Amino acid sequence: VPQGLESEQGVPLNKGNIYIAENSPPQVVKAYQEQHRRDFSTFLKSRYVELSVGGGMVLAFLGRRNKHPADGELSYLSGLLAEALNAMASRVPQIFSLRSRSEVSDRGVSSFFMPSLRWYLDLVRSKYVRVSMQLRRFRERA
Repeated sequence: VPQGLESEQGVPLNKGNIYIAENSPPQVVKAYQEQHRRDFSTFLKSRYVELSVGGGMVLAFLGRRNKHPADGELSYLSGLLAEALNAMASRVPQIFSLRSRSEVSDRGVSSFFMPSLRWYLDLVRSKYVRVSMQLRRFRERA
């Protein structure tokens, strides 16, 4: 989870969301994108050194049809997941203190990021110019 997702008073800026949503402020979007860029770059570098000469790598991603982080089916699915997690967090067992229950309810569901396919392609191309890529989109049947 990236740093800077809380206000100076400690209030979550993306409260109730586990992903970038339509109501997420720009600083939340940027924080998640930068964190994911660092993490995915590290992943690619690590896998790149493991490849044999002439070897390849297959990466499969769920994606969105455009660049806007809050558009698409993934946002809908993450919204449903956020609702479920929020409902569970609001029902933390009575064995916890009142303070810890409120912390789980208020802070427990704001830490997930799913970038677009275009975002991944741009990052791979910018870091690994010599990599040949083949892109295939699989769409659900009507």
